[in-house]
Amino acid sequence: MTRITAKKGNPNYRNGRRAEYEARDILISEGYAVMRAAGSKGAADLVGVRADQAAYTDQLEVLWVSCKRGTGRADAAQRDRLRALPGRCEVWTRQRGGVWVREVVK
Repeated sequence: MTRITAKKGNPNYRNGRRAEYEARDILISEGYAVMRAAGSKGAADLVGVRADQAAYTDQLEVLWVSCKRGTGRADAAQRDRLRALPGRCEVWTRQRGGVWVREVVK
């Protein structure tokens, strides 16, 4: 007998989480240590930290990323919340076909 199980939960949340995991993996491949803000209640979905390559010191480079899918866009209020964070801030949009568009906010 074959058991059919339905996927539980909100499909928008699942798809958004999948996009955040993909973005996390890209940041890890670029040398960042990454933490995900589950639930996305803050200004950014991901924060990446790595040693600053250009400074040749013990300084850390911090990158805040807000992830979007498809035609999702960051509104002015969200951009303002990102700009208030220390470090570099970007909005990443995952388009159809798995292409990521990175927009620098600060």
